[in-house]
Amino acid sequence: MNQLLVLDGDFEAQLLRRSKHANEVGKSFMLQVITSEPYSVLQTHMDFLRAGAQLIRTNTHRISTGSIGTHMNLDSTEVKPMVDMAVNLAKKAIMKYLHEVHDQKTSVEQYNFSSRPILAGCCGSYNATLFDNVFDTWKLTESLSLNYLSWFHQQRMQVLLNANVDLLTFESIPTLREVDAIITVLKLHPTARALITFLCTENGKLLDGSNFADVAVHCYNSLTNQIFAIGTEANNAIADWTLQVMKNINYNREDKIPFVLYVSQSQLHTMWGEDKFSLSQQHNYVQDWLDAGICCIGGGSNTVAQDIRMICKEVNNYCIYTNRAFASDKGSCPVYTRIQKNLSRL
Repeated sequence: MNQLLVLDGDFEAQLLRRSKHANEVGKSFMLQVITSEPYSVLQTHMDFLRAGAQLIRTNTHRISTGSIGTHMNLDSTEVKPMVDMAVNLAKKAIMKYLHEVHDQKTSVEQYNFSSRPILAGCCGSYNATLFDNVFDTWKLTESLSLNYLSWFHQQRMQVLLNANVDLLTFESIPTLREVDAIITVLKLHPTARALITFLCTENGKLLDGSNFADVAVHCYNSLTNQIFAIGTEANNAIADWTLQVMKNINYNREDKIPFVLYVSQSQLHTMWGEDKFSLSQQHNYVQDWLDAGICCIGGGSNTVAQDIRMICKEVNNYCIYTNRAFASDKGSCPVYTRIQKNLSRL
């Protein structure tokens, strides 16, 4: 890997800056806002695109039959319309962004043009749809059957694929059982591609005690032709082991695993928030990502558009410093070439 693709950040954190009624609605506002404040959703996507994100994720992280039933008093038939609306808002944001960049009206044909930002359909973990602290509720996943977890992920995945997203993301998966459920469902859709991240503790393990390295290798070996990237989120607590483990995994592998890393706001500010590092030291962070096999870098917890702009700035500075092309030049980006080749039709 010699280039990085920059993803968006914490959609919920940025949306809180846009939503007029988030505090009135409570913790389920991520669901409510799709129908009550669609313009805020669109503008949140725009914020990340304008900041430089080359991949944005749909606001579908918490949608499920259970969550819309509990928090919106809707039945299961409303899942598809809600997901479709969220996908369409993301597509409209991309079209509007292209209009700004190219200063002309963007048609559907131009939306499908290869140089546009990538659209990922976002699927949260089972626990994410409960709107509770996953560190308190993850054991619920262990009590559910593999068949049930597979059905849970299949229902949203199918709607997202039918809506023609470019790829799927499965975010912050806390247990091996849920990972296996996702693998099972993805195998039913061999043309679908996926980015999968695990929720890890500071000792390099998923919440159920499974080793990150073992699960990453298991996941990639099970879905070699479908994996876009595998990864986790790096905050101050786990930053020390994350890159080293990724580097160790790929050290003796001929078929390198493509990794994704979500950098939390606290870690970003530790790295670049204060003007205390020399230019060469700043570049070393980006080089460390590349050395670890990371091809995608995005914002983790609490990151907003300003943080994504910071990531893009530092990656761009590194590219200038080392005479490399930034991934925004997608024609020269191996990651983007791969996705265009393999994901153009799901």
